[in-house]
Amino acid sequence: MMRSLVTKGMVMVLALSWLVAACQGPTPWQAGVALAPEVTLYLPAPVVFDRSLDVAQQTLIVRGEHRYVMEGRLSVTPQEMVLVVLDPMGGRALTLLWTGDNLAEHRAHWLPDGLQGNDIIAQLLLIFAPEQALAQGIRGAELRTSPLHRALFQEGQEIISIDYPDNMWNGVVHLHNQAMQYDLTIHSVEIAP
Repeated sequence: MMRSLVTKGMVMVLALSWLVAACQGPTPWQAGVALAPEVTLYLPAPVVFDRSLDVAQQTLIVRGEHRYVMEGRLSVTPQEMVLVVLDPMGGRALTLLWTGDNLAEHRAHWLPDGLQGNDIIAQLLLIFAPEQALAQGIRGAELRTSPLHRALFQEGQEIISIDYPDNMWNGVVHLHNQAMQYDLTIHSVEIAP
């Protein structure tokens, strides 16, 4: 009995947190998200994905001499994209909910202010969104793709490159952002329904 009351209480707290986050007004993504200097991505809605997905991911971020590892779970349906990022102890550090109209963010107090939900969603969409939907949202760069590679070019120079395995939802994807000087390596494993 006590356990179900605690669980219900936690659900209410999470629901209220989402409501407060959703009512905070316009967010920076509405004007597009910077991928590189003078390159912007207007975020496509989750409906662009051709199927629902549930994926466990481990991400390595390398910028200069700094390395960060994050684990999380990405769920995509036509209505929403949800990313839950865990802290090293397995607790929720960050939860993002992108609907195409709204980005709700619930974050741990200790996360750095520089880690913005709109930037994370933009990176995920840049990597995983279908080419046609992505191309419509990019300003200031040209998107070029091949079966296992995607790149953004600005004035003839490759500024962002992404390399894919045969199945991007079960394998390792590598993004190199030359313009912003960082690398992402994402190990994904699709979770069977």
